[in-house]
Amino acid sequence: MIPRFEDFESLLSAEQIAARVRELGKEISRDLHPASDVVVVGVLKGSIVFMADLIRTLPSRDHVRLPARPRPTRGSSRRAPSASTST
Repeated sequence: MIPRFEDFESLLSAEQIAARVRELGKEISRDLHPASDVVVVGVLKGSIVFMADLIRTLPSRDHVRLPARPRPTRGSSRRAPSASTST
């Protein structure tokens, strides 16, 4: 039998999780030199929501988007990653 959502008990409320994410963002910002770069890498598929919430708490939000698999382009065997530096 497949468990249903109702069968699980929440360990933390949404407010508790949001508060901890804000604390982590403050800790990261406080502990780094102002000119330091922070690289946030999401490893698991479900990490994107956590990463987005954490990145929103950081002072600068530049990002680089990498394709899942580089696709060949005309005249080359690999495509360079596209970079976006929106703040």
